[in-house]
Amino acid sequence: MSHGAGSFSATSLLMSSTFETHDFRPLETVPPKGPREDIADAFRKMLNAAPDRSSFLIENSIPVHEKRHFFDAVSTPFGIFCFLRGFFLTVQFHNLLNELHGRRLRIPFKRWISHRDCPAAVKQFVRIYDNYESWLGSFSAGSKWVQPASASPYSGVNQSLVLEMDGRKFPCAAYKIGDKLRIFEVTPLSIFEGLAVAVQLQSIMQFDATAAKDWLLEVDLHPVYWYYTSALNLAAACCDGDIDRTLKMMEFALMIPLGGEKADCASDEKEPGWRFTAMAEYLLQHNSSEDINVVADIVCDQKGWKQSRENLASAKSHLDTVHVFKEGWNYVQAVVDDFRRISHKTLDARKQSPLLGMSYLTPMLDLKAPIHRKIRPDGTAEIFCDPEHGDAWAHFMILSAMTGNAVNGSSLVCAFSKSGLNQYPANRSCDCDARTQREACLLAQIVETYAIEVTSI
Repeated sequence: MSHGAGSFSATSLLMSSTFETHDFRPLETVPPKGPREDIADAFRKMLNAAPDRSSFLIENSIPVHEKRHFFDAVSTPFGIFCFLRGFFLTVQFHNLLNELHGRRLRIPFKRWISHRDCPAAVKQFVRIYDNYESWLGSFSAGSKWVQPASASPYSGVNQSLVLEMDGRKFPCAAYKIGDKLRIFEVTPLSIFEGLAVAVQLQSIMQFDATAAKDWLLEVDLHPVYWYYTSALNLAAACCDGDIDRTLKMMEFALMIPLGGEKADCASDEKEPGWRFTAMAEYLLQHNSSEDINVVADIVCDQKGWKQSRENLASAKSHLDTVHVFKEGWNYVQAVVDDFRRISHKTLDARKQSPLLGMSYLTPMLDLKAPIHRKIRPDGTAEIFCDPEHGDAWAHFMILSAMTGNAVNGSSLVCAFSKSGLNQYPANRSCDCDARTQREACLLAQIVETYAIEVTSI
């Protein structure tokens, strides 16, 4: 599959779109607040002039996919939990750099901790990071599909949506591709991707249903992309292919309890995969045509879980308790304040209908990711950001990327670098976006601010 690519970090909110063939800058020059007919006319002209209509529509849908990730990150309790988990890890790394101010930083930390000169604070941070990595692994665990030795598990999976393997039970989705049965573990990643693929398909289908179906088939035939369609296929089957109901079903999986009560909940209530299969089991058994919001309340009542409205309210209250009050941490505080501002808007959009389905597009109209990097076919890049909060987010995103680089890597790589040239120790040249107009890259500024000498082991 070669149609460009996108990426989104649920822990830093950095969004990127890479276009391999088509340059969409003519559409970006149309005033966003202008008449929608102007945007539609400009789009149709580009589409009609495109040498490959399908490729054009697929690349055009990349930002749609990534923006859905952004929406789920700021408007669901699980998305908020993911961001805060990464946020506090970055804050702890920030604290460590302050503690090591003016000293030699030896990377990777995981190699340094076996040396005598490694400070106790670094060893403690590696332990914290290991816990984070363990959680991150569970976010995307089960990346390989299973083909059972016989057909016997098939009926069991359809009935219970649970598979036991090597003594471990896990929520799963099962369906046949050709004559092969494949069983996929339903993880938070597969739910996030299912939501994004669903709206991306809808975007393509508006103009060319055949192109959308061909693209979905292309994804389905590559098991390496299991997480894009495994949860989506099961949700669509449970909802008779209705896009609105399918989205709501997957959204329900992300409505976990968040806050002080989260630790006291049973694992199935706070884990998206189990929530997803609980909804699937109900829909398969009852063939219900009711609104999924009603079904969600029924499932929660049956399971003894808190309802989505309660969990959304708790998430909003929990966000209000997050503050950073250390001197010199202005941009870190600005980031969490801005995240709170964005999330309050999206959480409020769910007051009447916690599960929005396709109506999520209404609050998305004026919602933009803090930073959206677009890489053009010629290799040039532009960064679009909120002029008021963009610098704070840029600093935070660089620091967030540095955290993982310092623990596991042999160099620090700029989060905005297209080529990976911006490394310490190594080349200090900057190939980030032209908008910054900086003498040195932002990574250089941050390293020099902490007066740290970076050496690799």
